[in-house]
Amino acid sequence: MRHREVPESASAPAAVAARGDGCAVEGCDKAPQRSQPRSRVAEALPELALEGGRRVKLCRDHYRAYQRASRETRRLDRMGG
Repeated sequence: MRHREVPESASAPAAVAARGDGCAVEGCDKAPQRSQPRSRVAEALPELALEGGRRVKLCRDHYRAYQRASRETRRLDRMGG
């Protein structure tokens, strides 16, 4: 079985930052890990200045902050309340 060749620039975090597809938080240029709805992120972390459209890409650090801030809301959503 042959493996296809993937260019190095496709997976490098520096290439992501150079394209402008980094974390959606202003001033953060880390590589995004997860994409979340803007409304939920803004509700959980109102102090963040977000860039982008309907969905925002978050780096690992900002995603963890979002998870911590929205823990109770997500728990209530799972319970149906």
